[in-house]
Amino acid sequence: MVFFNFNKSKSHSILLPIILFIFFDCIALTLNFWISYKLSENATAINLAGRQRMLSQRMTKSILQLSNKQPDLSEFNHSFLIFDKTLNSFWSGGETLAGDHTPIIIKALTTC
Repeated sequence: MVFFNFNKSKSHSILLPIILFIFFDCIALTLNFWISYKLSENATAINLAGRQRMLSQRMTKSILQLSNKQPDLSEFNHSFLIFDKTLNSFWSGGETLAGDHTPIIIKALTTC
């Protein structure tokens, strides 16, 4: 009793879809990794831009508090240094601090 009786033409017709499936699956996997990488780059830039807004608010608050009898410029100086370093990194690329104060390297932003 023979369950499978393949001749050469049937084996070629089965092998081709399998090879095409593996090929297109590898392409889909590669595209998935590439899209994930690009999204993570954009998410980092978006998070840093949000932090820039927060730092500008901290600098404004520090300036408004200068009318106190004992002004403290340490918060302003700290905020300004991080703000400036991140702006320079956006402009020309380089290293800045992430939200958790770990060093992060970003690429220079370009216009489309």
